[in-house]
Amino acid sequence: MIQYLLSKNGKFYKTCLHSHTTDSDGKLSPKEKKDMYKSHGYSVLALTDHELMVDHRELNDEDFLILQGYEFAINKGSPYIYSTDCHLNIFPTDENEFRMICYNPNSIYYKDSKRFIPQLKYIGTPDFEKEYSEKCFQNVIKTAKENNMLVMFNHPSGSLQTHEDMYMFDGVWGLEVYNNGFNSKARMEYDTCFYDYMLRRGNKLFCIAADDSHGSLPPENVYSDNCGGWVMVKADELSYKSIMNSLKSGNFYASTGPEIKELYLEDDILHIKTSAVKRINVNTAYRMCEGKCAEKGKTITEAEFQIKDDWKYIRVEITDVEGYKAFSNAYFLEDLDYFKGEKNL
Repeated sequence: MIQYLLSKNGKFYKTCLHSHTTDSDGKLSPKEKKDMYKSHGYSVLALTDHELMVDHRELNDEDFLILQGYEFAINKGSPYIYSTDCHLNIFPTDENEFRMICYNPNSIYYKDSKRFIPQLKYIGTPDFEKEYSEKCFQNVIKTAKENNMLVMFNHPSGSLQTHEDMYMFDGVWGLEVYNNGFNSKARMEYDTCFYDYMLRRGNKLFCIAADDSHGSLPPENVYSDNCGGWVMVKADELSYKSIMNSLKSGNFYASTGPEIKELYLEDDILHIKTSAVKRINVNTAYRMCEGKCAEKGKTITEAEFQIKDDWKYIRVEITDVEGYKAFSNAYFLEDLDYFKGEKNL
């Protein structure tokens, strides 16, 4: 029995799911942002400016797709630099949906953003009251699901959140395990510990590497926050519907450099094929983890691991010779054909 965890069919599309432009506090216009990402091998770019969703479909072409979305934020206190906050990216799965949820125009605090207020559309009344509480976050997540939107939980470490905060975000679609904006500042860029914490609690969510880019520096500059974290989406075609279907179902992996080329189970053996890397790991809910390392001065491109019934979930993490990483989504054994009982047939 073979089960592909990344679809055997389709094509990979390099995708950025977190970016900012001059519509809010970014340094590049939407067109400049598109041009930069397209020139660096991207096919899909989500424009997620703060507290507003703007239609930029005029930037689409046969080789490049804009996803609409926005970043929703709640601050716990002030001043901001010392305070815990929460940032959520919200993405409509319908390419014609530009209504925002949980909207309040008073949340639009950037001067350059205020010009968009007369044209913004929203669901419900424009008086949503933000509060750093489980009730508020669950209201946002529930409203998003009711309106066929995906909610991505951004940079918990960068927001000064703790593991104890995570229970408030049950039901999110994905978590940002890498944020290139924080990497460009040399701090708090990885959040895999938060991902595993939520998985161990039983949350079935996907992992995202993203930019959160605001600046204008080209990716070749070591201090650039552009083009450093992405997801490789396996989809049938470059269309909004196809990309969103793959994102919604988890048919993608996250990366800061290396490639996961194939990922499949044959009975209880996990097969992994990658670009040249120095290490391939399989992480689980517990202390039972597996790994394969290249000999000093060499690389590896594949590994096989026998999966045990009591691991709860598996997720792959690979590291190349320069330290860049890629991450598969987590796969719960109870959802995989072989471990659901078909092995006994």
